[in-house]
Amino acid sequence: MISVLTAACCQHAFAQRDILFSQGWDFGMGASKPVEWTQVDLPHDFSMMPVHCDTVETIGPFTPASEGRVHTGYVRGGTGWYRKQFAISPSNASKSVILDFDGAYMEATVWINGALALEHKYGYTPFYVDATPYLNAPGSQNEVVVRVDNIGANSRWYSGSGIYRNVRMHLVPKVRLAQWGINIDTPMMESNPGDVKIEALLLNQLATPQNGNLEVQILNSKGSVVAQSKNPVTLEPGETRQYVNLTVNKPKLWDTEKPNLYTAVVSIKTPAGDDTYLQPFGFRKLEYSAQDGFKLNGKPTLLRGGCLHHDNGFLGAAAIKAAEYRRVKLMKDNGYNAIRCSHNPPLARVPGGLRQPGSNGN
Repeated sequence: MISVLTAACCQHAFAQRDILFSQGWDFGMGASKPVEWTQVDLPHDFSMMPVHCDTVETIGPFTPASEGRVHTGYVRGGTGWYRKQFAISPSNASKSVILDFDGAYMEATVWINGALALEHKYGYTPFYVDATPYLNAPGSQNEVVVRVDNIGANSRWYSGSGIYRNVRMHLVPKVRLAQWGINIDTPMMESNPGDVKIEALLLNQLATPQNGNLEVQILNSKGSVVAQSKNPVTLEPGETRQYVNLTVNKPKLWDTEKPNLYTAVVSIKTPAGDDTYLQPFGFRKLEYSAQDGFKLNGKPTLLRGGCLHHDNGFLGAAAIKAAEYRRVKLMKDNGYNAIRCSHNPPLARVPGGLRQPGSNGN
């Protein structure tokens, strides 16, 4: 018998783990905190803003005064500032508040209510900050300020500047799945190709051990539960690593023409609260040999790839969902089945949210 877990149910469980925090920011430029601010929404690339210069060679954002000149597309770098006010409701007073940045180029510094909370020195990797220790009382206003420095002459391709990817807020219990704490492996052994190995890193921020259950459900593309487990756990303060092994009967394989995906719904349930994470994944078998070349799911497959940088023309580096989808679709429609990400880690998830149960995608 196959049970069904609806997409709406999944989204309700996941809702407070994926609150989009990208609208309604203030932005300003300058070496010190600006006096004048302009409202922007994220993703935002301040290298695409017009340069105010009297020279006739300067057109919009393009100027011979560019620090990187031809290597960075004749645009300027500089220091951009972002700020946003927010309040946490009294109903969430017992929860931790995580601010999750998908990317900011190049060096980001984060203050919360005037206190230095984080420095992140690389422009292409995501980062997060646990804002909880810096917050005012529930119901009161808080302010997050982010300074992003890009010296401009640090690249030989267009990098963009500022908070060029989305920001999310996670409202999570003190006992929860750790940030980026889910790892899924599908070994694709010949004897049982439906094996799923899940590694879950759990975090207990309380001072005492907590008892609860670690629950996992595997959903197919239609939202039906095809495998599940429920295991009791005791979590000491700090981090605890747990492993779950499941088997999906006759899984549909992922390939470049039929990108079948499944979703792991991983939940930790304790008296301190429930936390749920959704992770899409696929089953596929990769082989390579000097004799047969590359095989995908046992079939010889020629990789027809291209080098794809992370900018989108006049959108700059701002990772806007429709634009990201469009350019991948253009490559797919023109016969490509592989992408070389140049020269940095690509966007790890679709801007605006994870893939929802009931959909397919590469």
